[in-house]
Amino acid sequence: MPLIERSELPVAVTPAVFYLQFQHYALPLVKSRLFYLTSSEDAIRYTGANSDELNLQFLSRVIPLQVPPYREFISQHPHFLLCADTTNFTWATQKLLDDGAHLKLLAAQGAYFLFDVDANAAER
Repeated sequence: MPLIERSELPVAVTPAVFYLQFQHYALPLVKSRLFYLTSSEDAIRYTGANSDELNLQFLSRVIPLQVPPYREFISQHPHFLLCADTTNFTWATQKLLDDGAHLKLLAAQGAYFLFDVDANAAER
């Protein structure tokens, strides 16, 4: 998405399979800003499984993937982009909303959505 290429913000990508595809094909200037947010507890709470989190954490030991814990990422990057493939349910979008984040839709293309996220919105 051109909006991602023009931005300098970090980009959280979800779900895990979409993150791997996006990370593989992204331009180098974008690839360094791609993250998959992990939280086994939240994954289980929202989806009933945490296999994506465990698999990507393991895989990140072998190939260069950025898979920080959700809370750590949010504290370091309260303003970021979220690129979501909504073909399958993902916990991250609902977790952000439940935590009071403001998600502004920037683009939609089929099942793919790009949001501008302000995780500090609840504090205002």
